[in-house]
Amino acid sequence: MKETVKICYVDDNQDLVLSEYLMGFSEQESNVLYDYTEHRFTRKDNYQTLLDNESLNEADIVVIDSWLFNSSEFQGEKLTGEQFKIVLRKIFPYKKTIVISQNQISDDSLTISKYRTSNVEQKSNEYYDEILKPLLEKYTKECIEERYLINTIAHSGTIDSVLVSKIEKNVEGLNDDTLIKKADLDKLIDLFQEVKGNYDD
Repeated sequence: MKETVKICYVDDNQDLVLSEYLMGFSEQESNVLYDYTEHRFTRKDNYQTLLDNESLNEADIVVIDSWLFNSSEFQGEKLTGEQFKIVLRKIFPYKKTIVISQNQISDDSLTISKYRTSNVEQKSNEYYDEILKPLLEKYTKECIEERYLINTIAHSGTIDSVLVSKIEKNVEGLNDDTLIKKADLDKLIDLFQEVKGNYDD
């Protein structure tokens, strides 16, 4: 039976080229069954509604836009996709997050630049095959390996069953016991903004 890996692409303005690539990647012949979904971030959303989003919670791999929270229509707390990645990792440490940006990215950054139509040297599929596909494949392997290891731990009896249950729920996108409270998230966001302000200065 094939393992299922869920991918969720989150953006306020879906990049059709990227969306098409992710959909194609998910539909390719593979020993893994991919379940691909998209979530459009609207002006009614904020980081909390995003954290509560079912598609994102259930996803194993999240692809998120770097400037998601910086839309001119967005009036809430403004985080970069990179900052949200840290928040998400704190709440769901087993989720894999890929941040994408329409801006040019430095070589030492893990954020991926979106394909530019001005790129005459490569087609979009070639571009994403080179920089995005390896990450998707790497994170897929990590997800499957972690599930296998958690399963062996659960059946070994060497780890406390309550702890194993918490880990399993977290992998499934359920984290009622350890979710950060809104006040804690607000403090974390204030810290991000303070650091960003110091950096800008």
